[in-house]
Amino acid sequence: MTKRFLFVVRRGPLTGALAREALDQILCVAAFDQLVRVLFVDDGVFQLVEPSSDELTMRHASIPMLRVLDFYDVREVLVESESLHARGLGAQDLAISASVIPASTVKELWVQHDLVVVC
Repeated sequence: MTKRFLFVVRRGPLTGALAREALDQILCVAAFDQLVRVLFVDDGVFQLVEPSSDELTMRHASIPMLRVLDFYDVREVLVESESLHARGLGAQDLAISASVIPASTVKELWVQHDLVVVC
């Protein structure tokens, strides 16, 4: 039976192994044909932004992994608009395609899923 998973990514890409582990969890669950949505909030939105220098690129491994989400049938990547705006970012700054949603819809999104994983 297919379960609906919502992964809420709150940590930025430079938080060490935690950011990478969250992406590993997402890909693992998606590989088992579960419905997976990913929501980026707070500093997690920085994972969707292409790094600006070569040094950061080496430490910021999430962009290449995020680009394979579609291959794993993770079709819905969401970003909270307030988190973007609070960090001086907009949809045009994102390195991958993502739907920008208002914070007011996040609670509704949580109740639509069987399991919510906050990472």
